[in-house]
Amino acid sequence: MAPDRTFLLPVVIDDTPQTDERIPDRFRELQWTRCPGGQASPAFIERVPRLLSPAQAHAPTTARPATGQASTATPTSREPVRASWRDNPGLLAIVVVVVAGGLAYFAIDKFWASKQHPSPPTPPAAAPASTAATAFAPPPHSIAVLPFVNMSGDKSQEYFSDGLTEEVLNSLARINELQVAARTSAFSFKGKDVKIGTIARELNVGAILEGSVRRSGHTVRVTAQLNNAVTGFHLWSQTYDRDLSDVLALQAEIANAVASALKVTLLGDVAPKIEAGGTRNPGAFDAYLRASKAYREHQNDKDLQAAIAGYTEAIRLDPEYALAYADRSIAFGGFASDWTTGLGARRDYFNKDQADARKAIALEPNLAQGHLALAVLFEASLDFLRASQEYNRALALEPGNARLLTNYGWFAVVMGIPRLAWPRRTVRWRWTP
Repeated sequence: MAPDRTFLLPVVIDDTPQTDERIPDRFRELQWTRCPGGQASPAFIERVPRLLSPAQAHAPTTARPATGQASTATPTSREPVRASWRDNPGLLAIVVVVVAGGLAYFAIDKFWASKQHPSPPTPPAAAPASTAATAFAPPPHSIAVLPFVNMSGDKSQEYFSDGLTEEVLNSLARINELQVAARTSAFSFKGKDVKIGTIARELNVGAILEGSVRRSGHTVRVTAQLNNAVTGFHLWSQTYDRDLSDVLALQAEIANAVASALKVTLLGDVAPKIEAGGTRNPGAFDAYLRASKAYREHQNDKDLQAAIAGYTEAIRLDPEYALAYADRSIAFGGFASDWTTGLGARRDYFNKDQADARKAIALEPNLAQGHLALAVLFEASLDFLRASQEYNRALALEPGNARLLTNYGWFAVVMGIPRLAWPRRTVRWRWTP
């Protein structure tokens, strides 16, 4: 941990670029190496023991290493990063432990294997198909929703196909009997030519829902197809031609069809859950999808303001759009909790945040997103007891909501809760740096 000793060796095992703003600050101070797919190259294996040896500790390099080669902890140029409370020493310690653990695995396992077998290491042979099929046993009633393909012939309509996919995913997540892979995990395969079986094993799900969206004005054609990822057999498919005002009913129809194909016994009618807080106004729905995309991908205050403007337009077109109020509340919270904003402006954003969250609950008391907005609001105002109560209320309504689980997870870490009272269901996490 002294400046002249190699201690941190960041290893990238995916295609994360160096300019990604989510990279921890500490990593930006160091050069890193790449092991695509987690596979260590011979050069990497040979380099790591030398880096860790006392003789090499005082000889830092200055050139950026080639792909697959390790480097000492040499400072590089820093990229501006948007400050976040999550970038704290406690979290950094966890990240360091994860990296150190992975490094130890490569250094010990691969290095000692190379000592016992001097010949150049080769990639491990693939297991026989029968063995792999036997080993793959995903949880029952587990599913991933892949991004629906935009068939409109207009790249600018991508927000609509992605947004509709997310709405269908959220509809399925409201069915307690289903286990649905999170959006971040499923959307990581967007635009990639990957076999269904590979995706299913990566996400540990037994079924894959895919489809396409073709929009023309206020009408939309949605084609959905469900596949059994274990057997590879087709389970169900359907084409829907709908007016945008019927999208809520369409989401419920698809969710029911998927549940039926997976032989899920539903506990009551799921349609009220799916349609709660939504809208039947085509313009409001379109504005909401645009705003959600802007918020999801926002990088700066200008993007966040664009998201707020989109939610505001959706509310203008449908003043009873509870979901739009809830999401706008959370967007306002981004400014209310930003300490770089002036005190007066922060107080104004806080008041708007609170008004929207309460309006969402008033319109739809059983809207989990509304209770999440209140939880985030109370958390920002340091009212942790009420924040905990709202988180628990939201979890009771939608135990499969990935966004909710993520927020509650961070809250529990900050609060030092040793054991989370998760709902009785399996929750799988996939951290994407």
